[in-house]
Amino acid sequence: MAAKVEVIDIKQEAEWIKRLKQVSAYDFYHTFSYHNYYNKEVDKAVLFCFEEDEYSIYFPLIIRHTGFNDYYDVTSVYGYPGPLSSHIEIPKKITLSFSTALTKYFIQNNIVSAFSRLHPSLKNEVLLDSIGELLSLSETVHIDLSLPTDSQRKGYRKGVKSDISKLNRENYLVIEDKEKKYVEEFITIYNENMVRVGAREDYFFSKAYYEMIFNSPDINSKLYFVVKENIKVAAAIFIFTGKIIQYHLSATKEEYLRNSPVRLLIDYVRLYGSQNGYLELHLGGGVGSTEDSLFKFKAGFSNSRQQFKVWRYIVNPTIYDQLVKMHNPDPNSNYFPLYRAPKQD
Repeated sequence: MAAKVEVIDIKQEAEWIKRLKQVSAYDFYHTFSYHNYYNKEVDKAVLFCFEEDEYSIYFPLIIRHTGFNDYYDVTSVYGYPGPLSSHIEIPKKITLSFSTALTKYFIQNNIVSAFSRLHPSLKNEVLLDSIGELLSLSETVHIDLSLPTDSQRKGYRKGVKSDISKLNRENYLVIEDKEKKYVEEFITIYNENMVRVGAREDYFFSKAYYEMIFNSPDINSKLYFVVKENIKVAAAIFIFTGKIIQYHLSATKEEYLRNSPVRLLIDYVRLYGSQNGYLELHLGGGVGSTEDSLFKFKAGFSNSRQQFKVWRYIVNPTIYDQLVKMHNPDPNSNYFPLYRAPKQD
């Protein structure tokens, strides 16, 4: 069968959902609802669809105007998106044909550059290794839920095991807020956490974001709390998609930080996932390196690591260089595309 290309607009909700059901695996970062949230007046979400023979590759994209003439660039939603495929193994000739079709689409639509975060578990970088460049940014931590539960727990650091045992002895309990009655309490605890650690502005989420996470039919989220004597001392959002569980957002009240109650939550969801057929609990990475405190906290649960990679592609070098000169960014910045980096002082 000759190669076929189709671009699904964000207005085509049913078609977007239909295509995701045809891939070997995907995560909530690929869903219609997640992309619809990021679809703004100047940021247009589309699903690039490529089919050849019995193989399909679907690539969700965010198209933005560069601010210069009729030129655009491509980025991805926040998190772990990237392209998806109908089969776990895709022949090289198909990925080469996909790369050719994607480049043609970019040129026809005046796309100057393209960037996408990729998915550590799905390893979807293999679909893009014939075009642009791939960069490994950091490691992420995951727990292999296909292992027996006692083998999973053996991967815990000694301090994590002792903290969980102590929390159980002191009657800390995990509850699921199935009816989402306490979302506002979660937001309060979470925002207080972010203020305390001096988090960037993009770590604070709008009410519309939580509405999307909790109320979208194609996103299966669960909200858990750790309770001590009827006080909600910690909370976390986990999102369940296919065989993957994502540890999404969490927070702890300041006066309970030394007890590390979120560890009890992660252990609880690990056991739930194992008992319900999930294959992986992905804890994610840190905020910068394997040395930061967030990464070290997650690494206490498992020795298993995956690479978080990104994809970058300069489609039109001439216009790209022109945009860089117009914008005058810091030349030492690692930001991509460089013309969107902060300007020099």
